[in-house]
Amino acid sequence: MMTDAVGTVSDPGAGAEFSAYVGQLAVEQDARKDSLEKRGLAVITTSGTLVTLLFGLVTLLTRSNEYVLPQPVHDLLGWALVAFVMAALLALLTNLPLNYANIDVAQSTAVFQENWDDSQSDGRRRVVATRLKVLETAQSRNKLKGWLLLVGMLAEVAAVVLLSLAVGEVLRSS
Repeated sequence: MMTDAVGTVSDPGAGAEFSAYVGQLAVEQDARKDSLEKRGLAVITTSGTLVTLLFGLVTLLTRSNEYVLPQPVHDLLGWALVAFVMAALLALLTNLPLNYANIDVAQSTAVFQENWDDSQSDGRRRVVATRLKVLETAQSRNKLKGWLLLVGMLAEVAAVVLLSLAVGEVLRSS
């Protein structure tokens, strides 16, 4: 219950709570988007670093004219490279600027002018409905980015395993 300047008591009802709740959900989706994109960049960085190490290893192993890289190692390194590239590409896609639903300023201006004198609860209802549409789009886009990141991270894990197997094979055959 709220009391205004002349002592009238009003109850904004549950609308204020709904509005605050939906607003907080939108803030959380923005934070989730930022987090997914940052983790995508981390996958790109680690994949690039590990690919550099992979090529360094190959260079080190093959600098002697007498050393021949065993075929199983060659195959493992090739598949590791493919997995690292896939991880990096998928991680790049997490930073793709997808179309997140935002309000149309011109349309909103018209709605504001048309409904300016509506009740507070009607205004809040319109705002919440708009925020829910934006939130639905954000959740959908973030879900896609989350899957891209997950598959990219799994590709990076597979690449590290393949690289480890190749190194193990080199050490075993030395």
